[in-house]
Amino acid sequence: MRAQDVVEVTCRIGQGVVRPAGNRDCSDYALGLMKQVKEYERLTIQAAVESSYDLALKALVLHPWCHP
Repeated sequence: MRAQDVVEVTCRIGQGVVRPAGNRDCSDYALGLMKQVKEYERLTIQAAVESSYDLALKALVLHPWCHP
């Protein structure tokens, strides 16, 4: 993932501090899926900002849930 990417992670909260629950490596498959969905998100944002049908369509084609 890119340094500026925002991702959801499990956290532990205690004594007014929020910490990630762990820093485990994920499988190549999981990382590939995460990167594919993140690219979909980037393209979706770009399509909205530019009001681009073509970018929106490209984003949907990249999303793994949009494939039969």
